[in-house]
Amino acid sequence: MCLITLDGRKEEPLYRQLYNYFKTEIEKNRIKEGERLPSIRGLAKSLSLSKITVETAYQQLMSEGYIENCNRSRYRVNKYEGLAFTSSRHLIENRIDDPKAEEKVKILYDFASGEMDINGFDFALWKRYISKVFLNKGRLVGYGSVQGRKNSGFK
Repeated sequence: MCLITLDGRKEEPLYRQLYNYFKTEIEKNRIKEGERLPSIRGLAKSLSLSKITVETAYQQLMSEGYIENCNRSRYRVNKYEGLAFTSSRHLIENRIDDPKAEEKVKILYDFASGEMDINGFDFALWKRYISKVFLNKGRLVGYGSVQGRKNSGFK
């Protein structure tokens, strides 16, 4: 791993600079799959940062799939398989220049079905709750007590 240099005078937050450093290193395969990243405490101490700054950078890397959290151990680098998603800003900028930009982006995971799992939803229970609410019309359209509710009345 190269020397990590962060600039506190930049507008970009330090956690973001750290995140970008590790992201670039992983994407350029300078940090290999399975390699462990420095501990949060150790890296924070060596860079004179707070642990929260380092942890925030690691959390962002983990949320994007670059690293994984090993239980009570240091973070490890996941296998990098290229671009998993593109930021919306990138799509908007390219859409102006190229109307077929969305077709060029390879989407690995599609979470946009918008459909609900009908088998996993208890309609009978939902109907019972709705019926209880409609029985008390004052509660349905009223403001309620300024002290809040002690018990919802649903069982």
